[in-house]
Amino acid sequence: MLALVLLATLASAEGRLPVERIGTAQGLVSDRVTHILRDSRGLLWIGTKDGVSRYDGHRFVSYATPFVTTIAETRDGAIVVATIDGLRRLAPDGRAFETIAAGVAVNDIAQDRHGVVWVACDEALCRLEGNRLVRDASYRGATVQVLAAGDDLWAGSQQGLLRRRANGTWEHYVVSPHRDSDAVQGMSIDPRGRLWIGTSFGFFVTTPAALRSPLQQHAPFTRLTREGAPIVITRTPLHTRDATWIPTSIGVVRVDARGTRLLDARDGVPEAAINGVAEDVAGNVWIGGELGGLIRVTRSGLTTFTTAHGLGHDRITSLFETDRGVCMTSGPRRDLQCFENGVLTRRELIPRSIEFQGWGWGEVVTRDGAGDWWVATAEGVVRWSADLSRVVATYDSNDGLGGDDVFRIWRDSRGDLWFSTFGKRVLTRWSNGRFIAYDDVPRIAPTAFAEDRQGNLWFGLYTGGLLRFDGKRFTKITEGVPTGFVHDLLFDSRGTLWIAATGGVSRMPGGVYSTRGARALSEMPDGRIVIGTPRGVEIAGGGRLSTADGLPNNEIIAMLADRSGALWLGTAHGLSMWRGLQPAAGPRAEAPRAEARATFRARIDSIDGVAIPELGAHQVGPLRLAYPDHRMTVAFSAPDFDARHPLQFEYRLSGDGAWTPAGTRRSVSYERLPFGRQQFEVRVAGAKEAATVSLSVVPPLWRRWWFLALAAALLVALALLLHRMRVAHLMAIQEMRMRVATDLHDDLGSSLSRISILSELAKQKSNARVLDEIGDTARGLVDALGDSIWSIDPRRDDLQSVLARVRHFAADVLEARSIGLDFDVPQSIASLQLTPDKRREVFLILKEAINNAAKHSQASRVAVAAHVDGARLRLRIEDDGVGFAEPREGHGLPSMSARAQRAGGTLHLASTPGLGTRIEVTVPL
Repeated sequence: MLALVLLATLASAEGRLPVERIGTAQGLVSDRVTHILRDSRGLLWIGTKDGVSRYDGHRFVSYATPFVTTIAETRDGAIVVATIDGLRRLAPDGRAFETIAAGVAVNDIAQDRHGVVWVACDEALCRLEGNRLVRDASYRGATVQVLAAGDDLWAGSQQGLLRRRANGTWEHYVVSPHRDSDAVQGMSIDPRGRLWIGTSFGFFVTTPAALRSPLQQHAPFTRLTREGAPIVITRTPLHTRDATWIPTSIGVVRVDARGTRLLDARDGVPEAAINGVAEDVAGNVWIGGELGGLIRVTRSGLTTFTTAHGLGHDRITSLFETDRGVCMTSGPRRDLQCFENGVLTRRELIPRSIEFQGWGWGEVVTRDGAGDWWVATAEGVVRWSADLSRVVATYDSNDGLGGDDVFRIWRDSRGDLWFSTFGKRVLTRWSNGRFIAYDDVPRIAPTAFAEDRQGNLWFGLYTGGLLRFDGKRFTKITEGVPTGFVHDLLFDSRGTLWIAATGGVSRMPGGVYSTRGARALSEMPDGRIVIGTPRGVEIAGGGRLSTADGLPNNEIIAMLADRSGALWLGTAHGLSMWRGLQPAAGPRAEAPRAEARATFRARIDSIDGVAIPELGAHQVGPLRLAYPDHRMTVAFSAPDFDARHPLQFEYRLSGDGAWTPAGTRRSVSYERLPFGRQQFEVRVAGAKEAATVSLSVVPPLWRRWWFLALAAALLVALALLLHRMRVAHLMAIQEMRMRVATDLHDDLGSSLSRISILSELAKQKSNARVLDEIGDTARGLVDALGDSIWSIDPRRDDLQSVLARVRHFAADVLEARSIGLDFDVPQSIASLQLTPDKRREVFLILKEAINNAAKHSQASRVAVAAHVDGARLRLRIEDDGVGFAEPREGHGLPSMSARAQRAGGTLHLASTPGLGTRIEVTVPL
């Protein structure tokens, strides 16, 4: 139980916590904060007078509502916002807030173990049933200000504390008898099951079992006052792992193992009514009140001291540790200040008789073996007694110092003091009660000192380089030393020499560590090397501290790791102490919280053209995207409140295998997604669970399976068709060859046989008629052979070749019988191509028709005409002869008709006695 603690003033030895202010400039809907809630997703909900804002550590999303009084989360993950005009609720899968109760002022909300949502509404107590508020008829008390739910329901009112048992009965507890106000304004149940009850003059802490009325006489109580006036508790306390934070009318009270402390304007907290306190997933505490928006207290382990906390001057010039505790000098007069038993003491070290204190910093004060204090000035060295009660002596060049302007003082392991001065002799040693000035050193003032395990002394120089002193001689070393002013030297626990200079940091052995300038060096108990720079503190191996973590200024002037393991940082604007609670990877949250970062699960916030719940989703889909709109931009997030080490994300698309780092980016775009079923995954780097988007990307028509199958079938059919056409062509060629062979065999064979017989007969009878027959047969044989050769000549596949041969034949035949010839063929069709078989059939049809006209028609003229009708060739042979009623045997008409059919066409004959004959042949091209 807590003892009574009076908060009259803030103790000077308690520094300021690292705070950062966040307001409307960063996206908060209003700087007047009325409540803060951290939900189960790790998001912060900030209620204000102008609405509510949701914050994930990266961006604010705001919603317009009436004046917000409180915000709660129900067990199903819904967010309920209470206002002066009813309730608004956002379901876990909802896309907007919905009004579930209007026209009623709500003060607070709580959900009990049975899932009942209790609402402090107007002057009554209500239950939320669906979208309706139902008054609890058993409640007869005053207006409820605050609610808390455990095994029982607790209600704080203007008339004390009320308790509703599970059976529906009520119990009333008076806060303090004989007071005008018994108001309970803040209440909570901590992880140990204790009830914290805030009033207008302090707070009670008790267990429900020990509760008695009146509380003032039975429950442990802590009175809160400042300058005699009570501090009023305003809202619900926050319980973190190591402290309880109580909002009050003038700041926040923090209660921990060290006691009770008020955080107010001296700590960066507005001195106004605080309405909300919450802790984010990184362990930072958020404070919101009537003024100033949000205040974030960063959990970096830093505590800062300024003149508001008792420092004589904000500019720290040196840090060192004595039997009095951690001490420092600050300001132009180098006042000595020490933390002695939790109290910050202050003493002047430079007598008023010394007008110029010098301009050195760092090692400007040290103590000798007897405990006396030695202080560097521009007019020599001032020596104080161990108890700082008197000045023992003042030494200058007249006493053996190398010069009057003393820059730094340092004590080695033997107890000797070393003085760096400006002048002809820059290095002086105090040993056995006398000064020893060295003339065998460069006239460059030493600026840093260190001693190795062998007892060698090392001095850093003003213009760069080192001196090593082995007790007999000085050796200058420049190799491996950063350029410029050497600010500090450190031998670590492994014996490595670290050198901090204007030109960077290096190690011996080890070489260059950094090319960026440094001011101070220190080693933490766990072996980590800490480097003070003009840009803050860097930790070898990773991690840094800066103003973002609460440092008052990034310019580090002096640094000290004390015996307890705390790191003290002297800056240009104050002193900070870092407890070093962070793991070796750097100044982050404690190990359990660092591991918890890997358990954060990313959420999908938006996808182009897809409706996503307002609070995001872990799983989206299945979505259907069709070509050519198969692009996608996915926005995602996760709660991230560690500004120094923001969350890293990684993503992949199904089939990619390895995860692709996204860094701190919170969106990924795909311009052309692969076709088929896909799954997009995104997660916090190293986390086990990922948010997923299932989608089906529909390919274009020519990439779909049925189209590909149809195309394959068509290709197979085409291949078969081409194969069949090739076979048919080969068959046609074979048939033509066989036909030519038959013609040659029949015509040439029979003709040659006939010539042979007639030749024998001519030998026997010497008959002229026989000789004529031999000549006719031979000529016919020549014509037949020419026709056969012409029919297979590939150069004669056009219609012009056919008609030219027909014309030549017709001219020979008809001219011998004095029959005129009319030949009508348009030049445009002369180049039409014919297959060899069609060419032969057409030629033989025309030849037979002309031959018949010459032999049988008794005509005076024969006309041959050709033209194209669409995709068909039409031929006409017409004479003005005697004609006939019925064709006589031997005219070759059946043969011509058969040839027309073999060519794929038709033959039509028309003849009238006395009017001539007309034959029409139609052949497809």
